[in-house]
Amino acid sequence: GKKAKYSKKEFFDFYGEKEGLTLWKKAAPAEGRGDRRGERDEKRTDPNETNGKKYTKKEFMEHYGGEKGKKLWNGAAKVDKRADPNENNGKKYAKKDFVKLYGEKKGNALWKKAGETKSVKPD
Repeated sequence: GKKAKYSKKEFFDFYGEKEGLTLWKKAAPAEGRGDRRGERDEKRTDPNETNGKKYTKKEFMEHYGGEKGKKLWNGAAKVDKRADPNENNGKKYAKKDFVKLYGEKKGNALWKKAGETKSVKPD
């Protein structure tokens, strides 16, 4: 079957920085990967959609056209992510992920709490 291809950022987001880097170095390069800035394979969430699907810069440009596509692509990189106070794995999530997992009221409360938590000291 066809193997899934992931960007370096997706590796880091899923495995964490240390393990992600180790696994990234071991992974075989995907065909077509190689843009120096990584934009060819990097995917970002379209801020106009709620399904969480990610798209390449080329897909943004094809869908929205030149200026609007570029503006949305650049804006998509600025999604604020925070660590879930109920977890200790260091993984960060967007506000929509908090709301999706916990519901509107609790998700927004945890999002706010996560923004106030700068560093957690172990017990």
